[in-house]
Amino acid sequence: MREEPLLAAEHVSMHFFNQDGVLEVLDDISFSLKQGEIAALLGPSGCGKSTILNILSGLLQPTGGEIVRRGSIGYMFQRDHLLDWRTIYDNVRIGLEIQHLQKSELHVQKMERLLRTYGLWEFRNR
Repeated sequence: MREEPLLAAEHVSMHFFNQDGVLEVLDDISFSLKQGEIAALLGPSGCGKSTILNILSGLLQPTGGEIVRRGSIGYMFQRDHLLDWRTIYDNVRIGLEIQHLQKSELHVQKMERLLRTYGLWEFRNR
């Protein structure tokens, strides 16, 4: 029996339009990851690393190809992008709000447990 990948990019391409025309950022990218495998994206600034992460997590749709996800994908940006007007607690809750799960006691308990685990509980109202 063949193990199915948890994540696969199949012939993924991405282009953007700018003042000079079309900017080809990704061209025919394919790879897959199975349970327990680790991958790294390496390359110079501007080569498309963030673009592929945005596509893999569903923040962007590729202009070509397909992404296969078995489960959800998330990642931390290089710089924090917290909303200054929200507390740490409310910034962490954003994911639940987007998924309309902010009233789910089970999800809220898990979020609060993780805040404690990572030593952020005492800072939650800042």
